[in-house]
Amino acid sequence: MFKIAFFKTKPYYKTYFEKVLLEKECMPKFFEMPLTEETVFLANGCDAVCIPLSSRVDRIIINKMHGMGIRYLFVIGIGSQNIDVQEAEDKLQIILIDAYSTESVAEYSFGMMLAASRQIHRSYIRTRDYNISRSGLMGSNVEGKTVGIIGMGRVGSRVAQMYQCFHADVIAYDIVPREIKEVNFVELEELFARSDIISIHIPTTKETNHLINRYTIEKMKKGVILVSTSGAGVIEFYDLMEALRQKNKIGAVAIDYNEEEDRRPDIISFADEDLEDIITQLSAFNNVLLTSNLGYHTAETMDAIAEDLVFKIGEIQKAEKNL
Repeated sequence: MFKIAFFKTKPYYKTYFEKVLLEKECMPKFFEMPLTEETVFLANGCDAVCIPLSSRVDRIIINKMHGMGIRYLFVIGIGSQNIDVQEAEDKLQIILIDAYSTESVAEYSFGMMLAASRQIHRSYIRTRDYNISRSGLMGSNVEGKTVGIIGMGRVGSRVAQMYQCFHADVIAYDIVPREIKEVNFVELEELFARSDIISIHIPTTKETNHLINRYTIEKMKKGVILVSTSGAGVIEFYDLMEALRQKNKIGAVAIDYNEEEDRRPDIISFADEDLEDIITQLSAFNNVLLTSNLGYHTAETMDAIAEDLVFKIGEIQKAEKNL
């Protein structure tokens, strides 16, 4: 039986993974603690370890796993930037579990924009407190607006379709040349200058780190609405907060905050002590809607991850039987 140890798991992991794995003759072990030099021993006797993308796996951990006979390292997410891939060569096979529901992230991004632009989150708080005043809650329509989408991969392309259904004019920027129906691709500077709404769907890389900063914000229209379900590193938050303090510069901001997955050795990230300060300051602005990495968080995404994991373990089992 194929044995796999999950580290840094959430309670819902067991709900979605355990049954399907047992059906495929796999024995899972779930641990809430992260994979570290001190906790790696818990995987003793397993064939594989599974971790989230945010986990750091250095030379010491890799050699300890190799010494325990672990042959496979599954990573839930897109990329292996937090793993010493060179050290893992010839010791562990790294397998990405990169399935997710495009619809989940796209719908959430669009929903956040509507909530922020129509002041739904503020209205809810007021109404809950028996305050039915509409003062200061004026919103605006999506119809007729110019929407700039940065990153036209699976999610960005689906978001574009949603805005088109609301009769918005969609323009886009992507480093990869693409042809998408009724979407006009432009340079970044033009996108910043023309867009009433900017929706960001790109990973944090050396090139995109702090793409949204004081200089790019200056190029944006007054009253622009910013929406991001990207890694937190794409935005320079202190520059954004300075812009929020300027009257009418930023209409609204909606961010699904995903700082943890940006902890990469090749990119400058926030110090732990800055995180609380950033969240506290952003939350103080009435026109900011901030959530914590909920874009992917649906039953459909968890089903897709479980299916991808089971499929890739099945491929391993087939290959081993043929040896």
